[in-house]
Amino acid sequence: MGISAQVCAYKESIEDLKNDIESIRDDEEEKYENLPEGLQESEMGEKLMEVYEKLDEIADMLDTIVDEIDEVSGELDEVVTL
Repeated sequence: MGISAQVCAYKESIEDLKNDIESIRDDEEEKYENLPEGLQESEMGEKLMEVYEKLDEIADMLDTIVDEIDEVSGELDEVVTL
């Protein structure tokens, strides 16, 4: 397996992980939204929102990693064609 194929496989794994994290994040958001307003402002509601926000940050970081991999892949393709 060449370097480009390895990088592509890693990228796909990261995209799968990002999708899984987004799914969990969405579940946490739904739990929060289904709480009565009084509970949303409770410690439990705040914790659910913290988890949601952290998962959202992680998904954004994984997006950035995928973008960087795309950039590196393009550079690898240029090197291979030289």
